[in-house]
Amino acid sequence: MTATVPAARPIIRQSDIEAGVAVRARTWLDAAQLANWCNGNGEVLVPAYSPEQTIASNKTFVFRYRVTPPGRAVRRVWVLYLEGNCALSIDGNVGPSADYIVDSGGTWVRYVEDLTAKSASLQEISLTITNALSSATLTVKSIACYEDLRIVLDKDATDLGVELTSVAVREPIQENPYTSLGGIAAALGAAQRRQYFNVARPDDIAECWATTSATLVLMLDDVPILTRKLLSADTTGNVRFAALCSASDATTDGEIDITNNATGNNVTLTVTDPGTTWAWYTIDFPADILCEDLSEASGWPDGALLTAAAKTLDITFRRSGGAGTFYVASIAAIEY
Repeated sequence: MTATVPAARPIIRQSDIEAGVAVRARTWLDAAQLANWCNGNGEVLVPAYSPEQTIASNKTFVFRYRVTPPGRAVRRVWVLYLEGNCALSIDGNVGPSADYIVDSGGTWVRYVEDLTAKSASLQEISLTITNALSSATLTVKSIACYEDLRIVLDKDATDLGVELTSVAVREPIQENPYTSLGGIAAALGAAQRRQYFNVARPDDIAECWATTSATLVLMLDDVPILTRKLLSADTTGNVRFAALCSASDATTDGEIDITNNATGNNVTLTVTDPGTTWAWYTIDFPADILCEDLSEASGWPDGALLTAAAKTLDITFRRSGGAGTFYVASIAAIEY
């Protein structure tokens, strides 16, 4: 059996909830619909960013990302903005491949992957773009990926869909799974992880970030991250960084430094002897990144937008050992 996901976000009126007064049945219905809406709307896995990559005729680029999805999605949607008079194909790590024609004036492309199974595990997703032989140069201006909306949820331990008829007027209050108050509590308490950013270049040593410098050089600067406020007293949140790294030989080491300009604190991801095969490396930055401020209408801390001087992150990297080249193809920030 399934539970319906409403098309629009339901709103629970604050004035309808008062200490010592019974909650209206209509308010419980709004709460159940809100729970289904939250779990039925997928997460953004790759927030839109500009890789600013050009793909020559008869050339293939692969962009790889690290994600931890909530585990209820059955479909992923990639949205790209491309420029160039080109014939091209796009494929994901689930597929199948799809062909497109774009032009030099710029074309929005929507590529859909139907997933073979739901998954909430830490995983890699990828996007492969192949520019056809005899095409002009293709410019990739923007990439984003999100989980597609579910119309219905299963009433099981994965989807946590709430049966709406169980909160109708005159229905008894229950704490059974997927029904009434028990279903609402379980659904709203489910994990809703955020992907704060996912920035990838092709996993090609000629196109990715590369350095032979023993001192830190810039990868990304002024990166804005605002973590989710989980408890009322929270002012910061936890972020896990993952980087896809390799080197030109088996003896070259590297480091990636992540500095929080709001506090001056930093963490260093150490990559020892990665060799020539791409692999993911992770490090946690606990309780240091600013979270939402619910006392501000904008949600921004102190009511001010993130600024480079005060509230963003700088990411730098260097070769820390050996005599070769240290490579980074992708870096992600994930809630944990």
